[in-house]
Amino acid sequence: MNAVTAITADHRVLEALFGRLQKGEGEPAEVLAEIKARLLAHSVAEEEHVYPLLVREEPGEKPAVHHGVAEHREAEEKLAAAEKALGTNGFDRACQDLVDAVSHHVREEEDGILRALAEATPAALLDAAGDAFEQRRATELAGHGYTA
Repeated sequence: MNAVTAITADHRVLEALFGRLQKGEGEPAEVLAEIKARLLAHSVAEEEHVYPLLVREEPGEKPAVHHGVAEHREAEEKLAAAEKALGTNGFDRACQDLVDAVSHHVREEEDGILRALAEATPAALLDAAGDAFEQRRATELAGHGYTA
């Protein structure tokens, strides 16, 4: 699977988990734990295998890549705040802040970085990056007890 398709599919998985969290489907701590595992696995795989490829293929995208990495760190901060707020009156607000931050990042990434990646990168490299992304993500997820 090419990198753009793999990342976009993973975004949809995260959005579905956010929907479960917002609708109160499942135990909040368990849903949040899965969101954490999947979000962190996604970020690690993307930063190791996709963002560097884009910078190599399209050096002008370096500022957008740095912005994407900064948004990953912001999402991690929002995630930590949601974990800290678990079981308190502030949990819903903290979760909404997390959802808002990640949704913003996803929109920017799909409209910018991923589009630039698809336009600048030969298909064989996109496929290799997608395979590497999926393998790294699966390894990270397995370390947290989840499957890809």
